Amino acid sequence: MVNVESYQLFLDFELPNYTGSVKIEYSDCDEKLALDCEGLEIHFVKPSVSWIMENQKLVLHGVESKGTLEIGFSGKVAKDALVGIYTAFYENGSIVTTQFEPIYARRLFPCIDHPAYKAKFKLVVSVNEALKVISNMPCSVEKSGNKLVYTFEETPPMSTYLLYLGIGDFTELESGTKPKLILACVKGRESKTNYPLKTGVSVLEFFECYFGIPYPLPKLHFVAVPGTAAGGMENWGAITFGEVYLLADENSPVEQKINCVYIIAHEVAHQWFGDLVTMKWWDDLWLNESFATLMGFKAMQALKPEWEPFSVFVQEEMKFGLLEDSLSTTHPIQAKVNEAHEIEGIFDAISYSKGASVLRMLEAYLGEDAFRRGVNLYLRTHAYSNAEGKHFWGALSQVTSSDVGSLAEEWISKAGYPVLLIEVQANKMKIRQERFSLATSPSETWKVPLTMEVNSKTKSVLLRKEEEVLEFEDEISSFKLNLNRTGFYRVYYSSLDKLSELNAIEKAALLNDYFNFALSGRISFSEYLDVARRYFDEKEFLPVLELSDELVLLYTLSPEKHSPLFREFHLKQLPRWKNKKGEMQTLTYSTLCERLALFDESYALGLSELFAHYDLVEPNLKQAVAYAYAVSTRDFETLFERWSKSSDPEEKMRFLRSLGAIRSEDAFEKLLELTFKGVFKARDGALLIGATSNNPWQRKALLRALISEYEKFEEYSQTLTGYRWSVARFLVSPLSKEGATNPHVERVLEKMQSKETAREVQKIRELSKAYSRLI
Repeated sequence: MVNVESYQLFLDFELPNYTGSVKIEYSDCDEKLALDCEGLEIHFVKPSVSWIMENQKLVLHGVESKGTLEIGFSGKVAKDALVGIYTAFYENGSIVTTQFEPIYARRLFPCIDHPAYKAKFKLVVSVNEALKVISNMPCSVEKSGNKLVYTFEETPPMSTYLLYLGIGDFTELESGTKPKLILACVKGRESKTNYPLKTGVSVLEFFECYFGIPYPLPKLHFVAVPGTAAGGMENWGAITFGEVYLLADENSPVEQKINCVYIIAHEVAHQWFGDLVTMKWWDDLWLNESFATLMGFKAMQALKPEWEPFSVFVQEEMKFGLLEDSLSTTHPIQAKVNEAHEIEGIFDAISYSKGASVLRMLEAYLGEDAFRRGVNLYLRTHAYSNAEGKHFWGALSQVTSSDVGSLAEEWISKAGYPVLLIEVQANKMKIRQERFSLATSPSETWKVPLTMEVNSKTKSVLLRKEEEVLEFEDEISSFKLNLNRTGFYRVYYSSLDKLSELNAIEKAALLNDYFNFALSGRISFSEYLDVARRYFDEKEFLPVLELSDELVLLYTLSPEKHSPLFREFHLKQLPRWKNKKGEMQTLTYSTLCERLALFDESYALGLSELFAHYDLVEPNLKQAVAYAYAVSTRDFETLFERWSKSSDPEEKMRFLRSLGAIRSEDAFEKLLELTFKGVFKARDGALLIGATSNNPWQRKALLRALISEYEKFEEYSQTLTGYRWSVARFLVSPLSKEGATNPHVERVLEKMQSKETAREVQKIRELSKAYSRLI
């Protein structure tokens, strides 16, 4: 296997075009060397060897076993894409930015675009003197004619997908010294930079302490990128964030502040897990994303315990992993991938949410201290290199003197998870496990780390068989399983009569489990409703939000059938949260307001009166007021004008969502026309199409457009990602819901069907069938 020592990369920009050269120092090469190279024009190769472009690779023949190759090339910054090197637009201009994960560094320069081929990077960039340049390392700047030349210090060995380049008229603000933390944003966004900067300093301190390893680079940039679809990207030393997720201040809504703190914590965790130590191949993507997800919540727990971050984890991460893993289209956490569409496909709830949930389950089983010592050993052992899952299990086994690998292997290498069927008689508890699925599935068993409380005493058991009977000294008078929902499994009780008192997380878990039992057909809708009604008077925020989520889904499937149930719960809960103190209580109240504004026209009509004084509305209620105005007036022009004129990313997102809330097929037709014309840039157009999931009126217009002009959606997808088939990703949710009642969805699936989209097509069919059980 060839070894790449370093890339010396020179780029000269006359936007949108650039010319460049790369010197590649290498060793251990056969006569043939294949470099990934997409969309570039090759001008020369030195020393002179024969070369040919073949299947997006620059193939060189007659290469010496060791030496330096220099390649001259030119390229163009993409205008509408979201990957590679592209232009990100905002209201007063644009910046150039990059998104190279997983396989898009090849769109900037010829390279071996593979995570195992770590190399050092030395970057020199020439730009017009009005522009600033940001990359992974600190730089020096010299003037050369009418241009500025930025020379960046050499990086440590790292994978190509972690390289970053940003060019634009940035405003930069700094905090801290070791390392220096710099937030770069476009002009006009400065007022919302202090909160993320302070958060970043605290997060860095937390991880340096937790990992026992200082942050490895001399500086860290937070780059606020307009219009990106990604929440964040962990480029080493230069993290990019969607500005709408990063920028916030103390007066921002609670939801915005939670998003800001979490996304910072997630991406900063990657500076160790993913950047310092990197997976060898995308099979082990979970080594990056599962850990960053879990560690993001750990950091948030240290910084903001009043937010109850692991309640948020159960609500926002774990339940989506459980849903994704209940479909036949799921995959093991450690997934086998070869082709581009397979790599893109594993950036999903399995790699992020299930992976993080399984790690949390193992941490609960091993103990927090042992888990942390294993993490530290793994990072120290594999720093500046690549690793596989077995290396992490080996580190945990070493610090615990137990075979962690055999337990973990089942959960990492096998798709799916169990439902535990519980029966209690006298002093005996019978536990039977089977795979939980919304579709048919084979009989399987897992080694399940069980936690339970029986007669007020806690107990941990490792379930190894399909069925086991546990005996207790006394007759069982009260019990519950899966304490704090640390286990990645569902629990079905033959009777709820002896159920112990549940905490907020466990109540939400019970509701989510029984809702999914109804989805799968294990219980009837009326049986689910009996469980749900137990919590209509609930006083804790987590089960209230969980039940609200379920009733929203029911409403968006069939407003006619489920509107009374939706209104009953939300109107009963709303006054209880209005004056409660605390940020999570405020978030609960604003969420209830937003959902009533969307789905109760009489409520929307009253609340919409506040739109005349919108700028004076309390920030946590602004989205609800905008929704109410959209639903009650259908005034497309006013909302579009407010979106067009706003320069605040928070405000633009509110008005964009509100345009997607108008109850009108005509409104969606206008939105789609503006999307295809490029008025709504990359992320915004995809968001509007996906938002029809919760708008049955606009969803019908989406279906009609897909039937008549599916090719336009593919063309739009091509501009965003370079792949026509990626359109399927943001159609899963709306088509799944529409397919529950509308057989014409099948006409779109026939158009969509291909090797690359087979997984999405099957997912839509399975979810549609499951949703139909609730109507």
